[in-house]
Amino acid sequence: MSVLWALGVLLGGGLLVVVSPIMLLFRARRAQAKWVAVAGLVLAFFCVSKWDGAVQSEAIAAGFSSADDRRIAREAGFTDPEAWRLEKRAQAEARVAREAEERVARAEREKVEAEKAAKRAEYMAQIAAANDAACGQNLKCVADKAWAEASVYCQDYVERRAKFQFEWTDGFLERKFSRYRWHNAKEQQVTFIGDKVKFQNGFGAWQNMIYSCDYDTKTKTVLGGRVEAGRL
Repeated sequence: MSVLWALGVLLGGGLLVVVSPIMLLFRARRAQAKWVAVAGLVLAFFCVSKWDGAVQSEAIAAGFSSADDRRIAREAGFTDPEAWRLEKRAQAEARVAREAEERVARAEREKVEAEKAAKRAEYMAQIAAANDAACGQNLKCVADKAWAEASVYCQDYVERRAKFQFEWTDGFLERKFSRYRWHNAKEQQVTFIGDKVKFQNGFGAWQNMIYSCDYDTKTKTVLGGRVEAGRL
């Protein structure tokens, strides 16, 4: 089917669609008008499909892969299908080369960022090591750095020393361990001490307790401790 024939049939279907509303003005023709409209729509749809097929066939016969391919070629200024194929191949090769260059550049950037991150980590490790070395045998420095974590582990240690019920008496912002001393200065082990807990005895009476916790700041472990009645 030629393109011109398909166009003619499309126009004929369009006329049927236009004529049918006019027929509705006449009572005797209203029934026929509905069928004319339906027939016109079916014919228009048929013509559109035929038109598209004809356009596609013409483009393929001209040497293009599709009607859209020929349209894009014309927009790019190409009418020769062979020249257009060569141009598309060149564009594809350029795109592949560009993507490869981008991958190489991205890999190089990632490598540089990784090296920077490694240097930053090394520098921070050196700073941390220097701070630890400076802290060294300074009891206050070692205790202050370990106080928060030691309070968590040592609190559990103290609570497990209670035979019956226990009750902490420290305030919301008050430290449970108010004092400290060296347990082993060479190994940076500190004894934390406090008296902010009450233990219940076998008779149900409550008693204030003094507790101590020997904490290894390097291994972050509780080494032992003591709990006895009294106040600091």
